Amino acid sequence: MRLKDIFEGMSVTADPALLKTDIKSVTANSKVLKRGDLFVAIEGTRVDGHEFVNEALKKGARACVVNESKIKSFKRGKIVTVRDTRKALSVAAKNFYHSPAEKLKVIGITGTNGKTTSALLVESIFNKSGMPCGVIGTIEYKTGNRRIAAERTTPDALSLNALLDKMLKSGLKAAVMEVSSHALDQKRVDDIFFDVALFTNLTREHLDYHGNLETYFKSKAKIFSRIKARGIAIINNDDNNAKRIREIVKCERITYGLDKDADIAARVKSTEPGGSSFDVKIQKKYAFCINTKLVGLHNVSNILAAIAVGISQGIDKHAIKRGIETVNSIRGRLEAVEKGQDFRIFIDYAHTHDALENVLKFLNHIKRRNIITVFGCGGDRDRTKRPLMGQVAQKLSDFVILTNDNPRNEDPKRIIRDVEGGMERSSGNYIVALDRKKAIEKALKKAKKNDIVLIAGKGHETEQVLADRRISFDDKKIAEGILKTTERPMPSLRG
Repeated sequence: MRLKDIFEGMSVTADPALLKTDIKSVTANSKVLKRGDLFVAIEGTRVDGHEFVNEALKKGARACVVNESKIKSFKRGKIVTVRDTRKALSVAAKNFYHSPAEKLKVIGITGTNGKTTSALLVESIFNKSGMPCGVIGTIEYKTGNRRIAAERTTPDALSLNALLDKMLKSGLKAAVMEVSSHALDQKRVDDIFFDVALFTNLTREHLDYHGNLETYFKSKAKIFSRIKARGIAIINNDDNNAKRIREIVKCERITYGLDKDADIAARVKSTEPGGSSFDVKIQKKYAFCINTKLVGLHNVSNILAAIAVGISQGIDKHAIKRGIETVNSIRGRLEAVEKGQDFRIFIDYAHTHDALENVLKFLNHIKRRNIITVFGCGGDRDRTKRPLMGQVAQKLSDFVILTNDNPRNEDPKRIIRDVEGGMERSSGNYIVALDRKKAIEKALKKAKKNDIVLIAGKGHETEQVLADRRISFDDKKIAEGILKTTERPMPSLRG
């Protein structure tokens, strides 16, 4: 593809002869660049891609895209200057892959919690309706028969368009995408427009990046500027920001929630360890009943969100019901560990105080004895949520074991001190065990018949990120391994 075609629709400055040259591929990573590629220099939070422009040229880059503010650092020959290289990468990605998002029905889901579950429910609804659907999300990317472990919730613009292109080539008709606040802020989805933009909720998270809740909110709200001309906004009416979002949205909108005034609401019949049952009301009229194995009121909310997407796209209610009821579990989301033990174990991704509170409230609803919670907080991330998580865990658990999550480059002891800042230290109902495997082992050995052990924070993750390395670590596998080696007889709780 010619360089000028890659930047169609965008103002760039370059030698006219350079614009006529052919580009083999586009990259923002000088390490993978090959001769004949286009290199786009991105200013990251830790590394500035402009530092690698000369390296890219030596490796045979056909051209390099730089911010106009940096042009003095380079000879003009093979340099393309733009006002914003992040925007340039977004445009280049869309054009290089021939606008795949325009040929798919694209559902974008943003919010602090519930994105993954809502996305996988939407995928199931679309598949049951006869519209094969791909997924881009926190756990994995599905492009048809191929599944790729996710490196981040929303990949960079190039990877994103490449995935959408693979979906098209695999015969898929729709894509559901988790859209992070980072992605919206960093213009990864700037040239992707959504048929549906869904907002789940907003609670304290990522303030290490955004600085404050207002900036975080504004980043999330950017998704509503990316809706197609006849697109639809779906809003969680139970969230404190619902009214504000309704005022922002200019297109057609649908609200959902446990709030009886929502367009799509629920009359909950039961929320038990084996699942939930509730009637779905559309415009306050009974539509159908859902019986799901997903547990907790937060999952009723996630299901309503997915139903709202289905309704917005005119999908038959029978296909919506089948799609919802087919999903029996979500990896790392209140996922049960069953190895014949006489107490319950749940693995959950809850890594915000709000998510942890929702999970623990449900577990308190079903508990027959004690709740033992194992959790930690990630390093190099928002410190302000740590004492809040400690407070919630201590308040809603009978015993807490504080441990490492992904400490990254931060001192694990400092992280624990931050968590303890929200806890009553003299209570005697918590201990610290920095080694996560030992913490899980302590919890399982402490558990007695009819107790509940919650292992929170990492959910589906299969690695633990330390300062100098990544190690294989899967909470569920660790728990299963410990149960397998225990000498204690453990009759099953099933039935």
